Amino acid sequence: MKTRIMKYGVNGEGIAYVKHKPVFVPLCIKDEIIDLEITEMNERYGRGTVRKIIEKSPQRIKAICPYQKECGSCVMMHMNEEEQNQAKKEILQEALQKYADYKREVPDLVRTNDLFYRNKCSLAFGLSHGKLVNVMYQNGSHKNVYIDECVIHEKGLETIRKEILKILNEHHCGLYDKKNSKGYRYLMIRGLDKEYQVVLVTGKDEIPATIIDEITKIRGVVSLHQGINTERNPLNMIPENLHLLKGKEAIGFELQGFKLQLKPSSFFQLNTKTAEMLYETVISEAGEKNDLVVEAYSGIGVMGLLLSRKAKKAICIDIGESSIRDGQMIMEENHISNVEYRCEDASKALRKILKRQQIGCLVVDPPRVGLSKDLLQTLNSHPVDKIIYVSCNPATLAKDLDVLKKKYEIEKILPFDMFSQTQHIETVCCLYHRKNDFVSVPYEPKDADYLKK
Repeated sequence: MKTRIMKYGVNGEGIAYVKHKPVFVPLCIKDEIIDLEITEMNERYGRGTVRKIIEKSPQRIKAICPYQKECGSCVMMHMNEEEQNQAKKEILQEALQKYADYKREVPDLVRTNDLFYRNKCSLAFGLSHGKLVNVMYQNGSHKNVYIDECVIHEKGLETIRKEILKILNEHHCGLYDKKNSKGYRYLMIRGLDKEYQVVLVTGKDEIPATIIDEITKIRGVVSLHQGINTERNPLNMIPENLHLLKGKEAIGFELQGFKLQLKPSSFFQLNTKTAEMLYETVISEAGEKNDLVVEAYSGIGVMGLLLSRKAKKAICIDIGESSIRDGQMIMEENHISNVEYRCEDASKALRKILKRQQIGCLVVDPPRVGLSKDLLQTLNSHPVDKIIYVSCNPATLAKDLDVLKKKYEIEKILPFDMFSQTQHIETVCCLYHRKNDFVSVPYEPKDADYLKK
């Protein structure tokens, strides 16, 4: 079937229309004419694949990764930089208009690097010809795709990953077996400032001392942790409780003059360069003078710490006990005295704070599901002067903005290309409290001769 790709879907796929129904087609570019094969059709939408591209877009390039189709993570790698920017703008714009009735045009995305940017990888182990390899789960499934090299991983990660595989195979280590709950299951590596922490997730295994020594002798590796995960269908690859086998508990790096320490469980943005630009934007938008700034969903509180320089006091709120403990250690190491950490639900904590004092600037950085209903209700019933909403999901951002616009005005939307080659967008949205106390109307008495002079 000959058809034209009319727009982009939220997952970066092309959308064609057949009998007025949208059909989602991966690895297409807007305005391309294709020979479409429909693979699924229901009452609301369909799915399809490309038999042949009849008219190719001038924005199409050859994907640098040979696994793009099988893996499905880098859904925009066949687009040039200009088209990736345009596609993500359209995805964000459509979500904002659909859910929040926001019709202003969003600006171009802030971009820093297209490849080799991820400072962290989390991969499953698999088997190939009897040897351990790393695999990725195919997008939207649990099907394993063998990956020899990932071109969006920072190069040091890939070097260390291959060295670890070599060591494990030399020691004839086995793949995790659900029947006896033994074997090697997942691998996580994170690197910042040329220091790398490694986590091996296994079953009920004791990792031999020789393997521990050989891995920690790899250049750049400063720590090795073990996690035990025997859940049949785990929601998270890396378990919460990790055991340090050798090396440092955390890796250290410097961000805008602050010395930060990250444990394997600590959250930090995956693209270091773009994250630095995002943080600079948040600091700039927060304003120069605030009595109180609050960061909710703070994790270790990177933005709260940075904003403490421009406020009398900063409060970081997170429900994760380990994140709060790690944040307090960072605060003490940097000799900061005006930051307070609270391990509490964000909505409950904010209500307590707002009963006593006004918040000059609130920064929220929620997970993909967005802000909780309780927090949205709190922000509308107890408005703060300014909100800086950092979002990783355009749809939930827009839905939350639709609730908040009852009390707040959207000042600006600033998108960041934190995850180049993928459909994901990081967005900074600045809102301020719209105060409708009174409307001033000029009063002119009928016989006011002095007004005629």
